[in-house]
Amino acid sequence: MVRRWILMVGILSIMAAWTVGQPKVTVQGTLKGYFLTPKGELARRSITLTSSPVNEPSKEQLHLLWAGYYFEGLLESEEPVVGVRIFLGDVLIYPRRFPKPTTKVALPDRKIPLCVHPRYGFPPVVEVEWGQGRRSRIVMQPIGVKVLSPLPLKIDWIDLIRIDLVRRFLEREGDNFFLNWRASGVTFVLQGEDDQAVWINPPKPPKGTKRYKGPCPLDAHIYVGKLPKVLEPEGDGLTTTVFGYPIVVLKYCPNWFGLPDHPSLQGRCEFSALMRIGTILHETLHATIFRFLPQPNYEAKVTVPWLLGDFPRLYTQTWTLVPEWIIQQRTRCTIQQTFQKFLAVRAALRQQAVEAMAYADDQTLSEGLASYLKELALKRFLQSPEGKILRQLDPYFPLQENYTPSFLRPEVRLFAWMDQLNIDWRKEILRKKSLAVIDDLLGSVVGRKELTKGENLLQQWRAIPDEELQKAQEWGWEEFRAYLRGERVAFWVRVDFASTDEYKNRQMKEILKKTLRETAKEWNWVLPMELAEFSIYRPCLISHRTLNPPLLAEFGFFLRPNEPIWVRWHGHDLELKAEGVSLYVPNAQIRMSQRCVWLKGILPVSDDEKSTQFKEVPKMRKAWMLFTPLMLLMLAKVGYAQPEGVTVTATITGLFYNALTGQQQYLTLDLEEPANNPPGDWHTIAGETYKWHFSVTDTESRLAELTLLDEQGNVLVQKTAEPPTNKLEAIDERPVSYSCRPVKGAGWEIDIRLFPPKIRVRIRKGHEEVPVQSGRFIAITVDSSGNRLPYTTVIVEGGGEIRGSATDENGEWWTYLTPGVNYSAKAGGSGLGAPSLCWRGPFKFKVREREDYRIIFMLWRHYPIFGRISFTGGPSNPNLVTVKAVKGDQTLTGMVSPTPNPDGYYEFVIPGGGGAPEAGTWTVIVEYPNAESITPSSKSVTVPADCPEPSLEPKGAHSPVDAGVFTIKLRYPRGPGGS
Repeated sequence: MVRRWILMVGILSIMAAWTVGQPKVTVQGTLKGYFLTPKGELARRSITLTSSPVNEPSKEQLHLLWAGYYFEGLLESEEPVVGVRIFLGDVLIYPRRFPKPTTKVALPDRKIPLCVHPRYGFPPVVEVEWGQGRRSRIVMQPIGVKVLSPLPLKIDWIDLIRIDLVRRFLEREGDNFFLNWRASGVTFVLQGEDDQAVWINPPKPPKGTKRYKGPCPLDAHIYVGKLPKVLEPEGDGLTTTVFGYPIVVLKYCPNWFGLPDHPSLQGRCEFSALMRIGTILHETLHATIFRFLPQPNYEAKVTVPWLLGDFPRLYTQTWTLVPEWIIQQRTRCTIQQTFQKFLAVRAALRQQAVEAMAYADDQTLSEGLASYLKELALKRFLQSPEGKILRQLDPYFPLQENYTPSFLRPEVRLFAWMDQLNIDWRKEILRKKSLAVIDDLLGSVVGRKELTKGENLLQQWRAIPDEELQKAQEWGWEEFRAYLRGERVAFWVRVDFASTDEYKNRQMKEILKKTLRETAKEWNWVLPMELAEFSIYRPCLISHRTLNPPLLAEFGFFLRPNEPIWVRWHGHDLELKAEGVSLYVPNAQIRMSQRCVWLKGILPVSDDEKSTQFKEVPKMRKAWMLFTPLMLLMLAKVGYAQPEGVTVTATITGLFYNALTGQQQYLTLDLEEPANNPPGDWHTIAGETYKWHFSVTDTESRLAELTLLDEQGNVLVQKTAEPPTNKLEAIDERPVSYSCRPVKGAGWEIDIRLFPPKIRVRIRKGHEEVPVQSGRFIAITVDSSGNRLPYTTVIVEGGGEIRGSATDENGEWWTYLTPGVNYSAKAGGSGLGAPSLCWRGPFKFKVREREDYRIIFMLWRHYPIFGRISFTGGPSNPNLVTVKAVKGDQTLTGMVSPTPNPDGYYEFVIPGGGGAPEAGTWTVIVEYPNAESITPSSKSVTVPADCPEPSLEPKGAHSPVDAGVFTIKLRYPRGPGGS
């Protein structure tokens, strides 16, 4: 103790001697954010920090939380200062050098608050620099508050309040929606940062966890440990069964601490705050169902054998197309007729595959039940005392007494319609302890009726024999050549599945064949995820060779010469994305053949008993690179590839703006591995100086040149080595002239060319420019049936300008708009890996001075033109039929089925570019050589432009556009008798 006291006196003496003679300086500031009292009360507070001595005693104590705090302050000095730096512990969080000395400094000097996070330490220390290198460090102290050490729970603390309020609400109101709907008996698991898991009221302590005994706003037994990988939620929440009891896992929101003083630009808005309560209600109902209804075990069905049968095909169609078809029927039928068709379709499908139907049936009804009752309960929660309490703490939680429940998802509408039938389906479900009772209950009320031949959906899903598939591919080849004549670049993908086991070869070949059969008519090609990540939703050609050699997939699609393609390497694997295309090709190489780009890869297939465990796509991925098909052609000429042994690292250092919280933070961001960066949407700030650091290393000494270019291709830095070396570095430090995202979107490009025995590397500094943070913020979300739609086109017009682009990977697009200007917004087109979508809009609004905007566009699928052909006379040959649609100077060619459907008609479809013809009036023409007559010779059809309205009974919904039946009359070769 004596030694410690002598050491402390010595340190204070040194600090006193160091600061003797230094100019007088004071710093005053505020720290805003969420704190926790020792009694466990969560509070949003603003406390004052000062550099002056604090003589008054503390009036209260507050715990810091694992959150970002907003700091703003003012520094005044009797002598002009030339620089200021702010530290948390030993971590620099804010550096500033002034162009000329000043006596008064705003901290920070821009109108963006500084992020102070307790992960680095506390309290802030301000280092002031005067001329001639004189410096002084000042510790900031709170006034009237004793700030306690951060609590160990790295979670969204408002979730604890939400759980408590939902628990109270359901205790009082739960039975009004579904008997025994409670949250009190549910174990919640909150996902936290650094894979932390916070267990709330588990029946027994989970293995590897420790009891948390600190203050908490929720009266519960809490345990802390690591989150098992199987419990990581893909969406906002997950309900599952662990150790024999149901649990609800809530996903961590790393920016939950956003404050209304500095509005969040994404994520922390009324929409997400409302949906968080909706998620808790939804998942607790799933947990209730788990407790009271026996859940069938389908684990044995979801293995390799089901890939070889009808299970995946029927399950997928039942889960998606059947509900959508029912919604379309509702626009032209009564509720009773709609449910009759609903029951008839399911009965027909059940005859095909009992297990698939049972699984799909339970999944559909379970999700529909939870989503429907969640919407009803959410409306009541907004009007409840619990809703008002939550609004006091979470400024983004709305109080909307006129909230309208959303019944957009098809399975949700089924339950809404059942309530219109005035039947007590809730009671029947609980009485029979089964969700399957819905079929019997509906049948007893509306009756049962068979579908007509024209309504028989099974014909859409029947397999195409191999020889018929080959004929279809011949027509596909003609379409392929037509695209080439239209100045398109063909992009071919070939993947070999390497296996030495003959049985596995045959097994995998069957999988490929079935996949091709199911998708050939739809003009898309989706390889099962268990094999590799391939998804094509644009016109494509499947090679005949795919059907013959074992374990070979080969298909082609078409790109415009200057169409953007995003590429990134993962070692020797390549990931590629373009509009309607998403690929992950193992062991990839790019090759060229005439006007075609070939992407070739090999996927090893295990020969052991667990052959379903194929190559897993790693989460840590390299940076994206931007190319065009022509650029890939040029690269293929020189044998473009990722040189083995070459590693590129890239970082950028400076002050960044976090668009999710409205704060700025001094960081070094990893451009190559964005997953290593702190959570946030980081933008550079116009006028700030940034340091770019690129380093290239090689396992051999082959590096001869490293060139750093700017966005226009001008040389910034060039390093050469003679003789070649194994490491080269390029550093560029300069201010940026605009705000941009340096790690999202365009990122940076790297062009590596191998010139044995030397390597030349050219790196381009890339940005995705974003608007300067001025004006009012607008965020647009594009959604379809509850699923966000990434890479979908958004257009905003107003004030003489048009802006817009594709939505990001979360289905969102945002910008700033000028107050006082009238704008209109619309969304639609084709998303990456998604079908064509109807355009929604325009949504017109005037930007107000103090109002931000969030628009949600609900889009529906934009369908192609289809029809049927019948023959009289004979003999007929459907291969000779030509079907086309004409609108202005546009002509689209269709495909005709080589075999008739059960009604005797030959079906045709005119897909158009991107999966569907554009909106407008098209003239459909059918031609046949030497036909006596074709009735009608042509027909006008209108492809709608508008999506269905987001209401219970949509208006304007359209099915695939039916051109009707064309009758081709043929002459008999030897008179009417045919002899």
